[in-house]
Amino acid sequence: LTKIKTTSEDQVGFKKTLTLADNLFPTSFFKKEFFQSQNKPGLFIKPKHIKYPEILFVGHIDVVPAKPHQFKPRKLGDKLFVRGAFDMKGPLAAMIMALLESQKQYPNISAGILFTSDEENGGLAGVGTWVKKNKNHLPKIVFVPDGGNSLHLVTEEKGVLTLDVIVKGNSAHAARPWEGINAIEKAVEGIQLIKNKFPPLNNKTDWRTSMVITKLQTENVGNQIPDKVTVHLNIRYIKKDSPKLILDAIQKCFPNQKIKIIKEAEALSISIDSELVQLFLQSYKELLGHLPKIEKYSSCCDARFFSSHNIPAIIMRPEGNGSHG
Repeated sequence: LTKIKTTSEDQVGFKKTLTLADNLFPTSFFKKEFFQSQNKPGLFIKPKHIKYPEILFVGHIDVVPAKPHQFKPRKLGDKLFVRGAFDMKGPLAAMIMALLESQKQYPNISAGILFTSDEENGGLAGVGTWVKKNKNHLPKIVFVPDGGNSLHLVTEEKGVLTLDVIVKGNSAHAARPWEGINAIEKAVEGIQLIKNKFPPLNNKTDWRTSMVITKLQTENVGNQIPDKVTVHLNIRYIKKDSPKLILDAIQKCFPNQKIKIIKEAEALSISIDSELVQLFLQSYKELLGHLPKIEKYSSCCDARFFSSHNIPAIIMRPEGNGSHG
């Protein structure tokens, strides 16, 4: 799996990976359904004897870009170094094996697996579309090992809000600054105000909404005062902070400037009191001798599409690092 390059637009890599996954499941027992949305392919596999699985494993095959050498697997001791090992082809391989082994031991199992290829771009074309099309036949519980670390159970994930703030000024020659209004300087003033509203987080347990400036873009040349600058903001918000309140706060920092929403993903919260989650916790304790630690995770994953339908999700994966490094 990890040897195949599957960055966001790599259709050849997507096809190879889904074909590889398809070939692992015998047609004598499993039914396979290929699908595509917005040029993003996916694959749904379930036992032939059931219409809709009660348990669903969910994983994405797409990875973020990397240097060529990062797509060559290296094993050092018990660690695997390669793009996608942690996010999330390693966990995906584990789910494939779990379903195949479970089918051998429990032929009547009601479990399936869903492969998608757009999680790194928001997941709307993959899991988002699949959930929408199957909203009347969704599983009772999903396993999405795409968050957390060290086999901790994730119960909260932050939502995502990415914005472009377009700050306007007046252009002039750099030798005559009194004739213009520098859009960059106006943007810096606004940036300072939002930094005061969203102070930097201290560590991963500092559970607050965060804001990061990821890009500043202008279109002017070096001897020209810019009349426009685009400030790209990446906001990770906790469930109690609504996107509307966040947008209102940012607008006050950039009065009379245009704010464009690029991407939005809702925050996730899962109750461990759910009957099926409790059954999972019992199994975990029987196997490992203790209950897992509970974790709040600052990223988000495709589990949110099921959570919005009140379907519990098990978000957990083994120890690892460098998801996008």
